[in-house]
Amino acid sequence: MVAPDLDRFVSDYHEALNEFFRGDSEPAKALYSHSEDANPFGPVAIGWEKVEEAIDRAASNYRDGRATGFETLATYATQELAYLVEVEHFEAKVGDQEGTTSGALRVTSVLRPEGGVWKVVHRHADPIATPRAAESVIQTLGERRALPSRLCSRPVPRVIRSALYLSSRGSYALSRDDVLPVRSREPSRAAVLRPMR
Repeated sequence: MVAPDLDRFVSDYHEALNEFFRGDSEPAKALYSHSEDANPFGPVAIGWEKVEEAIDRAASNYRDGRATGFETLATYATQELAYLVEVEHFEAKVGDQEGTTSGALRVTSVLRPEGGVWKVVHRHADPIATPRAAESVIQTLGERRALPSRLCSRPVPRVIRSALYLSSRGSYALSRDDVLPVRSREPSRAAVLRPMR
């Protein structure tokens, strides 16, 4: 088996992201695996129908934008798997905002060949594109409300619980190391959240 052309995929991926920042999700969806184990932009979703919804929802947050550049930090490919680590730079109108905002995302994409072409099976992106203090994670979460402890699947120390938040798109957790300076002798662990229904 010969691995698909990774350079060609990366070029198509960048063009799809350019369209994504204009609010058009179709080119990005064409590059995603439709398998049950694919993971989209945004919150975890299982099954193509939910992955497609998540990609559409994520693209709907942007309009009148474009990708302004890509810093490729690492790529690696075998015949069965590839990954791409980049910093994606963009500008767009975000949400209801009238002005254009620029941003950068640190992105890791995991790819697998399907039908002779690379397809995205997992994408993780976060705004941590430059070194920053641990406390900055809390400050950049935007409008939020404290997550009630009853939503956690195990007891979480109060200081960690205060760093768990619920966004309009779903719940997520920050690990102890993301929130606190490492002073404790306890091993770091993430607080696991059950999905809200």
